Amino acid sequence: MASRHVPLDDFLSSLAPRADDHYDGFGMLFSGCHGLFELIPRLSRHAAARLAEGPTVSPASRAAYADLAALLEAWRQPPPPAPDARAHTTTQRVGVGKVYKHAAVVFLEMAHAGGALPPGDELRARLSDHVGGAAMAVFGHDLLGSSFASVLLWPMIVVGSVIDDPQRMQVLSWRLRTSAASTTTSLHVAELLEALWRDRETDERCWGPYGLYLTMEKHGINLSLA
Repeated sequence: MASRHVPLDDFLSSLAPRADDHYDGFGMLFSGCHGLFELIPRLSRHAAARLAEGPTVSPASRAAYADLAALLEAWRQPPPPAPDARAHTTTQRVGVGKVYKHAAVVFLEMAHAGGALPPGDELRARLSDHVGGAAMAVFGHDLLGSSFASVLLWPMIVVGSVIDDPQRMQVLSWRLRTSAASTTTSLHVAELLEALWRDRETDERCWGPYGLYLTMEKHGINLSLA
């Protein structure tokens, strides 16, 4: 969407990696998930390249996908810079990492599909595994009732966009609307996902981030979670 396009500043990728990791608070803003956040520009570029290519996947795109998939598979959340006396906070922080990793893999898989939707049975099965993993992390660590809830909207909308189980849809929508950490934005996210799931009944392309774009275009929704 033109209204949601953010030009990439090459300055972001020109810095020496881990230039600030000697500071005690390095990575705290991202709950230790900064390694995943660093991949977001590359994931976005891959998504744009695949949409431009269409059904035929170029060798460059295959290589980019393989590289990103390997980096996501190898990512492990680093330990916090200092021990936290609150044990539940430490486990919830780990849960946040798991949710973001599952969401990033879902984003990569759907980006690599290049707008060829709906996903085939094999891809849908892989996506379902990540939906289940993200759900276990969110509800197993009670993340929606924690201080981390405010940073979960992006992974929840990405994972939510590939849910195909009505019960999971209902649970996610209900939690987005009723969680103690619910905000106006989380309500808008619930409304967008609900619209996506309804639109899927008549438009089989309504899957994943590309499906979110189609739904926003159709209903005049302008929601940014950047």
